[in-house]
Amino acid sequence: MIDISVIIPAYRRTDLLRKAVVSVFGQDLDKGRYEVIVVDSSPDDANRKVLEEIGAGAPCAWSFHSKTPEGPGPSRNLGVERSRGRFLAFMDSDCQADASWLRHSLERFDDSAVGLVQGKTRPDPAGRLGVLTW
Repeated sequence: MIDISVIIPAYRRTDLLRKAVVSVFGQDLDKGRYEVIVVDSSPDDANRKVLEEIGAGAPCAWSFHSKTPEGPGPSRNLGVERSRGRFLAFMDSDCQADASWLRHSLERFDDSAVGLVQGKTRPDPAGRLGVLTW
């Protein structure tokens, strides 16, 4: 049974998407408990090619879906429609997940009063700081 579906909307940024998906593939949660869903709206097939390459050795269930560009919201919605998990985890294509992200997130739902879990986010220390980064 899939406990959690990780949904990643993507538009170009192939190198960042690769890092994002590899970080989710590296979760310390039992690999049968989660799936990765990437919804891409790029005008070319670069992201598809990268995901086919890294997905060949995927440790968990994963899927790739293409759609017309409408922004990340509609891509997330398509990912939700395709998901099989009891819980949903949203991640952007320019992020990398800590190896314990899904395990720790699921543990919080042991409390029936919890309906939403938000993880800590930090900028890439090697990345370029922009106007909205501190």
